[in-house]
Amino acid sequence: MALTKLTEEYLPTFIYIMDLIRNEEAYPDYKKIAKEGVGQDIEMSPRTIRRAFILREELGKSYLEKAIYIPTIKTLNALTAYYFDDTDVRFLAISTTHEKEIKLYFLKNKPLKSVVNEVFDSKVDKISLIKEQKRGIQDVLEELKEKSLEDFIGNIINERILAIKKKNNDDVLKEELIKYFEERIAVLEGKQKKASLLFRFLGSLGLFFINITALDDSREAYINDFLDDKEGLLDDDELMDLVT
Repeated sequence: MALTKLTEEYLPTFIYIMDLIRNEEAYPDYKKIAKEGVGQDIEMSPRTIRRAFILREELGKSYLEKAIYIPTIKTLNALTAYYFDDTDVRFLAISTTHEKEIKLYFLKNKPLKSVVNEVFDSKVDKISLIKEQKRGIQDVLEELKEKSLEDFIGNIINERILAIKKKNNDDVLKEELIKYFEERIAVLEGKQKKASLLFRFLGSLGLFFINITALDDSREAYINDFLDDKEGLLDDDELMDLVT
């Protein structure tokens, strides 16, 4: 199975590469890394790079103090290519070619097992799923805030969206969409706190009482969910616009 994001197995390589960069740059330039770590036709968000550095910092603590995000293989490759000044150099390749150095370095810089477990949620699948769902919506929300509604929707155009846009100002609709995402995040945060509390006192058995629904985390799915809620608030004339 192809590696899509950082796993516990490759944590030593991640720490090794991140520290190579940190040892040379006390204050890494996230924009520079995002630009120079990928090819000319590839885009990388500086925010994604910043999150990787936050994860590295949190791994050095006795417990997680900040929200963390697991970097994708695209991010890992960008960080690797940036340090080695070659966009053809890949994260997995360094895991092999620098295996000895990585193992030795990891022995001296190994994070606490409790922190690693918390990062990868190796024992708490439901809590992990809640976190993953929350992060997905947070990413979409951040993207929405940075773009116009037109740019955010992009090519996701259908009759339902056109009917809603016809009846609403784009700025107003964007604010409603932001509020909807924020409410979804708040619900998931409540579930996460409840799940963590139950797990602390009852172990895995406590998670039996937490109901988690699998979600399609595509942008189109989120927009359609919003439209489902929005349509429930429309008047009869607006509903006719959607079905005729």
